[in-house]
Amino acid sequence: MVVDKTLYNVLGVEPNSTQEQISKMQQVNAAREVLMDPKTREMYDRYGLEGMKTAMNNENFNFPGFSGSIFDLFNLFEHGNSSQGRSTVNKGKDIKHVLRVSLEELYSGSTRTIFIDCDFVCVECNGIGCHDGIPYECNNCRGTGIDRVIHRVGPMTQQIQEKCSTCNGEGYVMDLIDRCRTCDGNKVIQQEKSLDIHIAHGSQHRETIKLSGQGNQIPNGEAGTMSQRITLPKVIFGTSALGNLYVALEDKIKLEIVTACIQYSSTQKPVVFDCAGKYGAGLALETLGNCLRTLNIKPEDVLISNKLGWYRTNELQSGQEPTFEPGVWRHLKYDAVQKISYKGILECYEQGNQLLNGYKAELVSIHDPDEYVAAAQSQLEKDKRYNDIIEAYRALSELKNRNEVKAIGIGSKDWRMIVRIVNDVNLDWVMIANSMTVHSQPQELVTFMEELQKRGTIIINAGVFNGGFLIGEDYYNYRLMDPLYDRQLFQWRTNFFKLCNKYKIKPAQVCITFGLYAPGVKSIALNTADVDRVKENLDMAAAGNAVIPSNFWEEMKTYGLIDKNYTYV
Repeated sequence: MVVDKTLYNVLGVEPNSTQEQISKMQQVNAAREVLMDPKTREMYDRYGLEGMKTAMNNENFNFPGFSGSIFDLFNLFEHGNSSQGRSTVNKGKDIKHVLRVSLEELYSGSTRTIFIDCDFVCVECNGIGCHDGIPYECNNCRGTGIDRVIHRVGPMTQQIQEKCSTCNGEGYVMDLIDRCRTCDGNKVIQQEKSLDIHIAHGSQHRETIKLSGQGNQIPNGEAGTMSQRITLPKVIFGTSALGNLYVALEDKIKLEIVTACIQYSSTQKPVVFDCAGKYGAGLALETLGNCLRTLNIKPEDVLISNKLGWYRTNELQSGQEPTFEPGVWRHLKYDAVQKISYKGILECYEQGNQLLNGYKAELVSIHDPDEYVAAAQSQLEKDKRYNDIIEAYRALSELKNRNEVKAIGIGSKDWRMIVRIVNDVNLDWVMIANSMTVHSQPQELVTFMEELQKRGTIIINAGVFNGGFLIGEDYYNYRLMDPLYDRQLFQWRTNFFKLCNKYKIKPAQVCITFGLYAPGVKSIALNTADVDRVKENLDMAAAGNAVIPSNFWEEMKTYGLIDKNYTYV
């Protein structure tokens, strides 16, 4: 029961009136207040609501007869019939700015000052566009900003709405002589502004920092959003050499390699190491952890990636080859088996962290899912194994949701498996291994990498030397090459070396540059068993295409050494 009907009587409505009816009465009362004042009535008759709105932005105009906020009036008429009761506010265009930072800043946090060009509402005309007077209603669209155009299609006619070409959709126009001399009638001027960008501790690659209200300004609206995107450095360090790939290095040399990686990465801390349980059946993980402890490296100064799926098992007899990739890994103490399932991948994750001995993998992925599926004996088993992979990713996603890891990805030699998985799993990054190199660049892979780039998925290019073969070593993608049976591949390398020699370019420089410039690639994973090559590789990555003449790439295409239609070099 309503106790007091006074306010309902003032509005002329019943107590059981709907919100829409009351809103209508608000419009009636607001309209009465405008039309009862001679000044505001004259302005409304001449310019309509939009003209009044524009004029009120100018401090030279004052309407003492109107007691309320005129912008409340506009909101009533523009949005009074909205069932949700919310008004739509015009917003300036957002600004996007790419900010390149070091890994040290990502992990430790920092504040950076940047300078950007931004639209500001003109203070001379207060965003009206006129230096005196006010614009008048467009005669063509009668202030609506819309043209209604009739199209004839046979005996039928069709009416469509288009932006008014006379007033550019604004609903009002101004004489050329009346344009503001500061902004030339544009209402905004472009000026440089500085912004302090706070990079939070633990920020991630390609993370977006949004600063509401710091973008472009527009009259009668709010400023757009300023967005910052964070990017990673170019090089991460592969660790397969620590797992005795091709050769069993002495512990002293392994320590020197890790030392060099840290020493020459002073500008990109934390240093990123890419590891895997498969590398020497966990030997690479174990060695990396021991080296970092010996060097007294703080856990926050390194970022470790562990490609999961291989689990260390029983000890091998002296001289016994491991059951996986025999002949590739030398003098191993343990064997390893593939464990790809919800439970198995968590076991690999826990074992990996134990082997790291005080350090922890924060980038995780599933390693060699292509090999896991390919080992199936039937289509039914292939389907089951693929489901195992999806379940393993469910486990990794749960780790990420609990903030135990920072990002999840995939590492695979067969890029077609990556194509399949990204359609079923939301990945932060992918590692394409041995597939996009100066020797091989299939068009289907190029297209896929372009799609990943559009999605914002990080691409790490690994194996840019094709297992070392492209720089003179004996193995190509983990397989020992035979000059007799692999004659075509050896001939390609001979021609490649001749062209590099002609231009006095190191083959490694070409391989690194090509790998970095492939579509969407943000980082390359470089592995070496030679201490001196650590700095050399970093220097070559930094130099990039600047040290390679454009004629070199043209000749590579002319002689068929790379695809003539490849456009990224």
